[in-house]
Amino acid sequence: MVKKWGALSQLTIYNRKVEGALNYLISEFGFLVDTNYTPDPIFDNNGSQIPQNGKFYNIYQSDLPNLAQRSELTKINNEWMVNVNGNMQTPREGAYTFVTQDGKIYIGEGRDPYHIDLSGGSAVDYAGELQLSNVGGKIEVTEWSNSSGHYKPIADYKEQSGLSPATFRDASQWFIF
Repeated sequence: MVKKWGALSQLTIYNRKVEGALNYLISEFGFLVDTNYTPDPIFDNNGSQIPQNGKFYNIYQSDLPNLAQRSELTKINNEWMVNVNGNMQTPREGAYTFVTQDGKIYIGEGRDPYHIDLSGGSAVDYAGELQLSNVGGKIEVTEWSNSSGHYKPIADYKEQSGLSPATFRDASQWFIF
């Protein structure tokens, strides 16, 4: 129900999705354009998503993100640091979920926040999991992957992650017995 010219009225809204175009919400008052258009994902033979316009989109579009604490992971003087509320800190060793958006790497504590939570549901440059370990007194990314259920990025675009390809493991090649 909406208020229309001082009286309550029933408002009928039609949601129209046009393939390869924007979503439109149409009513008797006119239409609104959904500027957060998410294209339908395209997959390779391994089930990994192929990026569109250089971005990976949430493949489960009906899933909504939860509010999650995320910290920016940055390499300073050849050591990884996290920016927590404007304070640069040495991150703890362990496994982290990560997304890269607009060239910045964001991590969530452990594997609890989903990639969609870290990204706010928006498109990402890359997504996966990483392991931070103390190597010679410095925190390093010792291993990382494209393991992400909501984005499933293809390994060919791993350079978009901002992480070293030398420590990459392709999650689409893992076998579960």
